[in-house]
Amino acid sequence: MRRSNDHNNEVQAFDGYVEHEQAYSCRRDDEAALPAASKWAQITLNSIGDGVVTTDLACRVTYLNRAAETLTGWSCADALGKPLTQVLKLIDGETQEAATNPGQRAMEENRTVGLAMDCVLIRKDGSQLRIDDSAAPIQDGDGRLQGAVIVFHDASHSPVHSSKLAYQAHHDALTELPNRVLLSERLSRAIGLAKRHRFQVALLYLDLDDFKTINDSLGHAIGDILLQLVADRLSECVRDTDTVCRQGGDEFVVLLGEIKKPEDATRVAEKILAALVEPYLIYQHELHITASIGISLYPDHGKDEPTLLNNADKAMYHAKKSGHNKHWLFSDMQLRDKPLPAGGAQEATRTGRDAHFLELDVSESSLFHLQSDASILTPIELSHMRIHIAIDDLGEGGASLKQLQCFPVNSISLAPRFVNYMLGNRENSLFIKSLIHLGQNLSLRVNAKGIETLAQSDHLEQQGCDGAQGFLFSKPLSATDFLALLGSDRLFIRV
Repeated sequence: MRRSNDHNNEVQAFDGYVEHEQAYSCRRDDEAALPAASKWAQITLNSIGDGVVTTDLACRVTYLNRAAETLTGWSCADALGKPLTQVLKLIDGETQEAATNPGQRAMEENRTVGLAMDCVLIRKDGSQLRIDDSAAPIQDGDGRLQGAVIVFHDASHSPVHSSKLAYQAHHDALTELPNRVLLSERLSRAIGLAKRHRFQVALLYLDLDDFKTINDSLGHAIGDILLQLVADRLSECVRDTDTVCRQGGDEFVVLLGEIKKPEDATRVAEKILAALVEPYLIYQHELHITASIGISLYPDHGKDEPTLLNNADKAMYHAKKSGHNKHWLFSDMQLRDKPLPAGGAQEATRTGRDAHFLELDVSESSLFHLQSDASILTPIELSHMRIHIAIDDLGEGGASLKQLQCFPVNSISLAPRFVNYMLGNRENSLFIKSLIHLGQNLSLRVNAKGIETLAQSDHLEQQGCDGAQGFLFSKPLSATDFLALLGSDRLFIRV
């Protein structure tokens, strides 16, 4: 019995020795395999095209593979122990501000995170490289955090980046509207379709009136927001198949494809003017703007893209010279044009009104250009047709009384600057009273501009002024809104 127990103990001891030797042998084999595994991992990481950077818990660099060395410009030996933000220096491609440290973020959130869109790597030599990819936490076998790994690659030729570059090449950065490059492509395509299907194409060339004043007085930040709001309103005025383009600065072009008659373009232009004249609330400012629009039609005004664009631009320029927005006005060039009287007669016929219902507003400065007898004939002919002639903003252009006598003028409008300083100043009040009496003694109807308060209106009425206009009565309106105003009870009229 005793011998049997001794035998069992010997067997157990032998078995324990065997297990110990096996465990020691496995541990020894594992330790021997570690350098080989590490070497194999380095070979593998150096064989891939993506850059790999690892860090410790303090976000100091512990490893760079060859791709990372090439992309960053840092060697692994030089980068070891350096802060990740020094070796992998990232900025936002849009704002140029420092981007979030991806390794730190991966460790803090303990998850895989993607690099920010438009992430740019500042390489060791200062050059820039657009990259993308991700960062992840490194954990040991027990799940304890050990550091972070960042995997990245050159994104300058990726499909996403190429698509974005293509978008940027065809769109305006501020408003995100198509730019002139994309407009040219779409206009050429629209002309081709119109030619095959016998449609017309319209170009509306639009320029904001006095936008520079807003930019200079309130700053470019306000001006940029205003341009963005204008872009939104323009887009709402057209069909999805039409194109609204920012040509540059405060100029926009609207392409109307497949229109059946010119009146279609006119309706869109009036819709745009009505939309733009509504007030814009930007921060504490309430802004009011108007626009001038020129229209050209295919094939009437050109059969190719440059000609149509140039003619629409010219039409817009003449509209702006004619007094902005109130298309109802003739330009000074037209005033010196001999066919103008015939055009006035045609306009009277078209509207079905007698000629004396038409009034031609002439800026005071334009009188200086009408010195020759040949030029004077045009206003005289208009007068014979009973078309009224009004001198606008008297006092701004420096016209002499002699010049006023040379023309068959029916009415004059006093410049707003006289009204602004009229109240509370006896000399200014007497001066404007003298102007009113002078005009009336010359049998001219006298109208005062720039009326903003009821006190100004009452004072002018007491001085015998025949009429007044200004923000007291209405803000600038489109043709459509003005017609609506005429039919409302908001309009104050003194005759």
